[in-house]
This record gives sequence, C-alpha cells and structure tokens, in this order.
Amino acid sequence: ALQNLLSGNNSKNRENLFGLSSDEMKQLEQADKEKNRIPKKTVEGGIGAAAKAASQAKQSLVERGERLGVLADKTEGLENDAANFASMARKLRQQQEKKSWFGLF
Repeated sequence: ALQNLLSGNNSKNRENLFGLSSDEMKQLEQADKEKNRIPKKTVEGGIGAAAKAASQAKQSLVERGERLGVLADKTEGLENDAANFASMARKLRQQQEKKSWFGLF
C-alpha cells in the first residue's frame, strides 16, 4: 500500500501522504540541494590550501633530511675521533707500562 502511494506520478497520493503538492516537494528538494552545495570558490580555495600545505610539508621533510644528514656526518666524525683517542690512550699506557718495568729492573 505504501509502495503504491510512493510509486508513479500520482501527485495526489504524495500530497495526501506528505501534505505537500508535487511542486512544493520539488521546491523543497531544490532548496536542500542548494543548501548542501559547496561553492566553487570554497572548493578551489580548499584545494589550493591543501596543495600549499602539501608543498610546505614536502619542504619541511627536505630540510629535515638535510639536517639529519649533517648530524649523521658529525656523529661519524665523533665516532672516528673517539676511536683515535682510544687507540692513542692504549699506546700511551703501553709505553708507560714499559718504562715502569724497565725502570724497576
């Protein structure tokens, strides 16, 4: 019964069911569409803002990568310096041990 009321172009049935004529229903539907429509400028602005944000994020990542590269180079230099220091300290200790043994005997 409800399907019969809603199907077809029987505007009288819809009018009885909803209390609105076909023209009034079309006007309401059109008003709903207009209300929910996003203006083209807003969409374009949103796309532009998203593109700008993506570009800034990409630039930030590039800069971060450069800083990480510099940091990695400095870390490698410090590691080499520490290894050289440890080697020199070992040699110095060995020299001092030899002197003290030879000085006793």
